Amino acid sequence: MRIGGPVAGYPQGLEPNRFAGRAGVKPAFGQSQAVPPETRHQPSGFLETFRAIGRRLWPGASGTAMTARKEAALARINRPMMTDDHLSAWLDQFEPADRPTALKLVENVRFVTYPELREDTRRMHGKLLKSLARDGFIDKANGQRDFDNVDFAQIYTAKSGGVVSYVYRKANKIPNDLFKTLDQLRNDLQQEPAGKSGKALVILDDYIGTGTQFLTEMYALQAHDVMDQYGKIYFVVDTAHEKAVTRFRQLAAGDSQAVVDAILTDFHMDDDAYKTACETHLKKLAGNRLELIFDQEEVPLLSPRNTAITPEDRAELKAFLEKYNVYKYPFGVGQSQGHTAFYYSAPNTLPDMLWNSKSRRQDGSAWLPLFDRTEDMSIYWAARHIPRKAQVW
Repeated sequence: MRIGGPVAGYPQGLEPNRFAGRAGVKPAFGQSQAVPPETRHQPSGFLETFRAIGRRLWPGASGTAMTARKEAALARINRPMMTDDHLSAWLDQFEPADRPTALKLVENVRFVTYPELREDTRRMHGKLLKSLARDGFIDKANGQRDFDNVDFAQIYTAKSGGVVSYVYRKANKIPNDLFKTLDQLRNDLQQEPAGKSGKALVILDDYIGTGTQFLTEMYALQAHDVMDQYGKIYFVVDTAHEKAVTRFRQLAAGDSQAVVDAILTDFHMDDDAYKTACETHLKKLAGNRLELIFDQEEVPLLSPRNTAITPEDRAELKAFLEKYNVYKYPFGVGQSQGHTAFYYSAPNTLPDMLWNSKSRRQDGSAWLPLFDRTEDMSIYWAARHIPRKAQVW
């Protein structure tokens, strides 16, 4: 485009004035026409010019018609994650007097949308980079461009960790080939006789509640042979429940037995093989070998530390959850009182009236959960005795 000449793509006589409304700005070299004094410092003139362009390029397309089309396009693109009908149907399962309390429960759930998750993963990545640089796995000068000593593990591909890994690498522009499955990591070990003691392993997930799934089901029972080869493991999540935060801190302090005891107590586990595996392997994580990195810490819904609700609301919600015990987790799995959900699923630490498709109404009929959750038991130790078809619901 030639400076000072007609602006390409605009009808003759309707070229936008690049200098209108900009105090003290002189026309660029070659600008043949001075800005009329009456239009200087008047943004409205600039706007009217583009309105005129719109009328010239799209005759008959009134502002009202264009607004309606834009709203229709946005409604299609930004389709609601939940409809009014679905929320109303869920509320209708409660007695009329209890529906305001049910809605209060929903109002206190942090719902993470896709745009929010992208922003969260950027903050997560910033924290990870600081830890990797502090521990000497990346060069501070190169930052995220240098991951020669870092492996990203796609361990939770059957769970929501696969979704987070995708969002994380896209949001932070990390090459896909840096993300490896557990089988790929095992194969790498065979190709690297020197081992990976000088490398870091990064594992991503959206949420960690009690820490049991990662510490026992994944590490102690399935992948300790791979993870033990790394100099350090970073478990990076969007949201960490305070139970998990406490257990990771206990491990960092060297008290692995306290973590084992808490897990066995929470889940009433009396399997000797399970207990032995946990005690044997979690000892190896004690100290500085494992670090939890998170964007948000979640305190229990009814905890006094949750300042988002008043003591009166706390008592009201507690009585409500106890009254509508629709399955067996009125306060969430592990009594966690979680209150975080994601656009694609909800953790089982939330009250089960919000997510459990196995729940039942008081008359025995099927319960309609508010959030979608597909339970996949295939990665758990207990699933070895469950027929494959029954491992997912």
